[in-house]
Amino acid sequence: MLAKKIGIDLGTSRVRIHVKGEGIVVDEPSMVALD
Repeated sequence: MLAKKIGIDLGTSRVRIHVKGEGIVVDEPSMVALD
């Protein structure tokens, strides 16, 4: 089975994605642009 367990944190200032066995793989600032 190739399933991975991931956790996604959509916080107010940062987006974080955690993969079991690898740790945090994405840790980026959140941004919204309006025109």
